[in-house]
Amino acid sequence: MKHLLLLFSITFSSALLAQKAKPVGINCKYRHMRFTEQPNLSAKYWALTITEQTACQGAIPYSVKHSPLTGIDERSAFYMRQIPSQATFFTQTRDLIGNLQNKQTPFTHFELETGDIQLNNQITKNAKPGAEIAQYYMTFAVRAPIKLTATRKGDINTLVLDTNATQTKEYFLRFPMDVQLGTAPDIKGNGYPTEAELLAAWRKYRKKTELQWRDKIISEFLAPIFREYKQTYIQYEEWNSCKVYSDKNKKGGYDHLVEAAELFRATIEAINEDYKSGHFKKFYLSEYQDQFNKCLAVWKGVLESFEFDVTSNDNAIDADARQKILLNYIQTLIYTKQFEEAEQLMANYLAQDIRNVTHSDLRRLQRINEQFAREYKANAERYAWN
Repeated sequence: MKHLLLLFSITFSSALLAQKAKPVGINCKYRHMRFTEQPNLSAKYWALTITEQTACQGAIPYSVKHSPLTGIDERSAFYMRQIPSQATFFTQTRDLIGNLQNKQTPFTHFELETGDIQLNNQITKNAKPGAEIAQYYMTFAVRAPIKLTATRKGDINTLVLDTNATQTKEYFLRFPMDVQLGTAPDIKGNGYPTEAELLAAWRKYRKKTELQWRDKIISEFLAPIFREYKQTYIQYEEWNSCKVYSDKNKKGGYDHLVEAAELFRATIEAINEDYKSGHFKKFYLSEYQDQFNKCLAVWKGVLESFEFDVTSNDNAIDADARQKILLNYIQTLIYTKQFEEAEQLMANYLAQDIRNVTHSDLRRLQRINEQFAREYKANAERYAWN
């Protein structure tokens, strides 16, 4: 390693006397399997039972619906959109729930019940008190009871999710500001000149308002729950895009950066080819770890040469180029399972005066690092990832 660093130091010193570094991004893309934290409870199919209580001044009648559902029914389509389906990996069953159980076909049964919207603490206000033209509006404290359970059924029968949100988050919403009513002449989005006009509009548009507000509450309640469910229980394929930075200076001096970027790109391409052959998460195997570590050695050597300072412009590798090399380095730390070091570096640089685009890239890499770290911890032993 000492010889490698010495060689690099000589090469890098020569580079400083040559042309200025000109980073260029190389786009890489690969497919991979996104593994769950509990793969034994993953199931390809889901079924949905919806119990919707009478709501919104009778605009929604009481109903109970069971999978297989279609998007023809507006209310069924709304609830189906909340479930994080993944083509061929997690899709709604085309069979009846009873048939799946009889055949012991693994599936997840979501049972969702929603109640009527609750409008409390109605207050009428004037947005511009004392102004020549008043703007009256109403405010409400709004809730909607929701209950969701998920049970893994078929070959086994295990409750995996049970949440009763009768005391769901309380929203403070305004009429007419916080609702989309269209462009009719009697719709005044900023408020009404008299209380009488406000009340008349409320009587006319109350059902439409309640429908929008209720669906908003339901969607915002279910979104984080289903995100966590997907992360914990659903295994599926996804494309990942990444970018590695090389140097476009054609007069030499940065061959080590060009070669490291090319090795990284070639490794990603090989990983993608392995995926097509059914070998998932191949970047954890030793052959690819070795190649990534060769890239790391080059990028680390550059960063160490200016003590990991990526904000200065005092030599041929300016702040922009330094930050590109830093992104290469952190991204490759993630691919070589050095999750803690990657996170520490990202936290450190996010607190510095870096370029906005670098800030955004680091935030993106933080999310990837969190995902890969979580998957590795849950599955490394199971899948013999080195």
